Amino acid sequence: MIESWDDATAYARRINEAAFPDYTDADWAAFARRVFREETEDAPVLDYDPDIAAPIKAAGSKALVPNLWPSFRALARKKPTLLVRGGTSDLLSSAIADRMKKAAPAMAYAEVPGVGHAPMLDEPEARAAIFEFLAEVG
Repeated sequence: MIESWDDATAYARRINEAAFPDYTDADWAAFARRVFREETEDAPVLDYDPDIAAPIKAAGSKALVPNLWPSFRALARKKPTLLVRGGTSDLLSSAIADRMKKAAPAMAYAEVPGVGHAPMLDEPEARAAIFEFLAEVG
């Protein structure tokens, strides 16, 4: 049961530690503030559905999406594209990132080491890539 911000921080760490193994206590406290909302005089409340993946898991192989590579290539041909990947992501493998880079050679790319899915985008590698990308397209 989440009754305090300390509880919220512990929950956030327990659920997400595999994706962010190098986070400090301060990082986890900030993370908790991202995924919980403050209720007046009540305990923090989770601000997302923890069962977000349940329908996909329940659907099994029926949840597979169609081949999106043609759409990705079309997007990357027509629009500036940036991929920021967590170096230890369990959802976007380095092999898929390599395939994306091959399909879109002009795509900007940054990898955040020691981070899973998905980077918070406040990591130095992510911020640098985003600012560089925006400067180029701006």
